[in-house]
Amino acid sequence: MRGLAGAVVLSGQVSALEAKKRAEALTEAYAPKKTTSLLEVGGNQQVQLQVRFAEVSRKVTKRMNINLRILNPLTGDFLYTMLGSLIAPQTDGTLLLSDKVNAMGGFHSGQTQISAFLDILKENGLAKILAEPNLVAASGQQADFLAGGEFPIPVPQRENITITYKKFGVQLSFLPEVRPGKRIRLTVAPEVSELDWSTAVVVQGFTVPGLTTRKAKTQLELADGQSFAIAGLFRNDITQSISKFPVLGDLPILGALFRSTEFKKNKTELLIVVTPRIVRPGQERLGPNPITTFSDPDDFAFFMLGKLASPKAVSPQGPPRSPQELEGRFGHDLAW
Repeated sequence: MRGLAGAVVLSGQVSALEAKKRAEALTEAYAPKKTTSLLEVGGNQQVQLQVRFAEVSRKVTKRMNINLRILNPLTGDFLYTMLGSLIAPQTDGTLLLSDKVNAMGGFHSGQTQISAFLDILKENGLAKILAEPNLVAASGQQADFLAGGEFPIPVPQRENITITYKKFGVQLSFLPEVRPGKRIRLTVAPEVSELDWSTAVVVQGFTVPGLTTRKAKTQLELADGQSFAIAGLFRNDITQSISKFPVLGDLPILGALFRSTEFKKNKTELLIVVTPRIVRPGQERLGPNPITTFSDPDDFAFFMLGKLASPKAVSPQGPPRSPQELEGRFGHDLAW
C-alpha cells in the first residue's frame, strides 16, 4: 500500500479472492473513494465442478379387461361386451381382435357358443437418465450448463407476434470462490425440467407446452474434492380408471366379467451429486463415481429369469462370470 497524489494504491499479490476483498474493504474504510486496487490473486484460482444427475423412474402398470361373446348361430341370439375395445364385431359375423388380447378361450353349451377374450397385464419398469457435466470456471466467475433444448413461446404484440425461447432439460449454474486453506465456497443451482403437454395453452393458434420442473439452489463451503448430494426430489403420478356396466360390474367375483380396470403408478427420484476441485497442472485421476452404476442383464437373465437392470458396482475385465454369459467381457475399462 502506498500513497499517490492524495489517493491510496494497493498493489502486490494475495493468496485468495477473499483476502483481496478484505484488504480493499479495510483500505476503503481508511480512505473512502480514494482507493485504487492493483492487487492480484496468486496461485491457481480455477475450480472444476463435477456434477452427476441421476433420475430413477419406477413404473408399475396393472390392467385387466375381459370381453365376452355369447352367440347362438341357429336362433341368431347374441351378446357382446366390449369394454376396453378388445373385440369389434364385423358385419359378416366375424370378430376383429385388438392387439391387447393376450388370452382367450371358449366352450359350447348346446348350440350356444361362449367365448372370453382377456387382457391381463402386470408390468414393472425401471428407467435411468444420467447427465455428468464437468465445468471449469475461474474463482468468482459463474459457469452455466444446459443439456436439453429450447422451445418457442409466441408473445402477441400490437401488430405482430414475436417469439421468445424457454430452456428445458438438465441445467446447472454455479459460482465458485476459492478461500484460504484450499476451501471452496460454492453457490450451485441445478434444475431438471421436461415438457408437459397436459398443461399446454393455445396462444394465437400456437400450442405452448407447460414445464414440469425440479430445482434447488444452495450455498455451502467444502474442502477440495469433497462431495455433497441433493436427494429426495420425488415425483409421484398415480392414475386409476374403472369402466363397468351398471349393476353387473358391481357384483362380487362375477363383476370382473363386466368391468375394465387399469392402474398406473410412476415414481421418479432425482439425485444430484456435486464435487468441486481446485484445478492443478498434472492433476491426479478422478475418484470413484459416488452414484451406484446399473448393470444390464445378460440374455439368459432377461429372457428366462425376467430380470431387469440392477444396481451393481463396475466389475473388472476378465473371463465370463457364469455359463450364461456367453460373450464374456471385452473392450476398454476405465478405472475410477
